[in-house]
Amino acid sequence: MIFDHDEKIILMLYGEDSREKTMESLKRMKSCLTPEEVELNRIVESVLTKLQSMSESEFAAADLLPECFL
Repeated sequence: MIFDHDEKIILMLYGEDSREKTMESLKRMKSCLTPEEVELNRIVESVLTKLQSMSESEFAAADLLPECFL
C-alpha cells in the first residue's frame, strides 16, 4: 500500500504498534475534528481506508516514515 506524504505524517503522529490499534487511534482523533477541518478529515479517511485493506503483516512491513525523516 502506498501512502502519500501527508498520510505518512498522520501515521507517524497517530501510529501504534499494530494496524488495529492505529485505526482505533485515528478514529479517536477523527471524532475530535471540527467541521472546518475538512482537509484533515479527508486525509484521515484516506488512511483508514488504506489500513482497512491491509493485513497486519503488510502493516508491519510497510515503510511509514515520511521521506523527510529518511
